[in-house]
Amino acid sequence: TYHRFEKTKQSISSIIESVDISNQDVMLYIVDNDSPKEMKEWLWAQSSENVVVELLNQNIGKGDAINNSFYKTRESDYIISIDSDIVNKRHINWIDMFVDVMEQDNEWGVIACDFQDGDGLNIHVKNDLRYSKKVANYNIKYGGLGIGGCALIMRSIDFRTLDGYNNGDIFTGHD
Repeated sequence: TYHRFEKTKQSISSIIESVDISNQDVMLYIVDNDSPKEMKEWLWAQSSENVVVELLNQNIGKGDAINNSFYKTRESDYIISIDSDIVNKRHINWIDMFVDVMEQDNEWGVIACDFQDGDGLNIHVKNDLRYSKKVANYNIKYGGLGIGGCALIMRSIDFRTLDGYNNGDIFTGHD
């Protein structure tokens, strides 16, 4: 969320809270695409045992920033990419929900969250999703052209094999 300091602070705080309430072994990697000094200082102060902050000295775009960061992370089963403008307003343990769906049904390559309107966890292109499937307690919609916005999860091995955010089925825009 370029140059929107207060909104980014609210979002990052919410994401850190989501990491903290998860029962998974989660590491949060924050990549800053050359924000102003005040933002960089605040982001750097968020570093902790499970939060790694990388401050870039130029804006290289979201896709490249995520791809580059991914190859520096520790080994993991999954990668979750989160937009810097989402806020988990209802304090949903969405990280564990993501992992639960992926563990229960190997059919999914990538999924994104879309909870109730107004809860801050909604994808942007949900009208393109044409089909529905029930996985455990979750209603999954699928069948569109890529996923835009919010948060998404996919297996790390698939992210690596498909060339990450350079693949248009994973990331529908390069900003």
